[in-house]
This record gives sequence, C-alpha cells and structure tokens, in this order.
Amino acid sequence: MDESGRDLLALMAKLPSQLAGPLLSYLGLFCPLKQDLTNSRTLKLAEEVLALTSDRYLLGAAMAETVQQIRTNRQAGGDVSPLKNHNYLKKVLKGIGDRIGQAIPAAAQKEPKPGQSPHAASDAEWRRGMEKLGINPDELLKKHKSPGGEQ
Repeated sequence: MDESGRDLLALMAKLPSQLAGPLLSYLGLFCPLKQDLTNSRTLKLAEEVLALTSDRYLLGAAMAETVQQIRTNRQAGGDVSPLKNHNYLKKVLKGIGDRIGQAIPAAAQKEPKPGQSPHAASDAEWRRGMEKLGINPDELLKKHKSPGGEQ
C-alpha cells in the first residue's frame, strides 16, 4: 500500500461511521466505469469534501442525498459518467441548509484535544442531528451498512 492509501485509511478511521459510510458511497460516484480511483485521487477528494463544512451532520446527510439522487438518475438512464467535482454536493448542501433555515458553516480547522475522541459526535448526538435535518437515521444506516446492498 502506498502513502496515500495509508493516509486515506487513517482519515477514514478517524471519522464516525455515520459520516464514513456516506463518504465512501459518495467517493464511489467519482470512479470511472472500467477502472478504480487511485489512492491519491480518493484521498484528495475526501479531503476536499470534508473541507466543505464543519457541520458533519449536514455533510453526511448531503452526501447520502447526493448519492441517492445520482444513483436514481443513473438507473433511470441518465448520465453515468463519473463526477468531476463537488458542485452537485454543494447544491445539495445549500438546499438542505435552505430547507432547515440554517447557513452552512465553513469547515473547522480544529484537531481533537489530546485524549478526546476524533469522532464528531456520539451516536445519540448524530441521531438528533439527522432528525433535525428531517432524515431518519435508521434508514440512512440501513442504506450504508446492509450486507450486499448498495453502498
């Protein structure tokens, strides 16, 4: 495994599962049909996404919604080419923010305090955040954890 692969694994390990699952699904939208993304490209994309906002609840919800909308479009015979940028996700983020009447906070550049968990929030906090966004957390988890299901 190359350095980018190790960095990508370290990044994903620090994320709560409620964010890591949607992120992996979202990154899959960038994958060309006949080849895999390189580790360096995947790492760069993940870092760009995480830099969009400090609101991890909102980001997870926006990625899940983006993946669902694009997959639905592709299954209906729409464009199947891989994504080239995060513009669609940015529109979804703004749309969710508008629906809940909240501005999208900029990304925080803070590292966790020593001894503090790197995870953004406890499961209960994450569930409350998802419910605030109008998203059923159990349904979201089913979509991203079902064995053999789409991710």
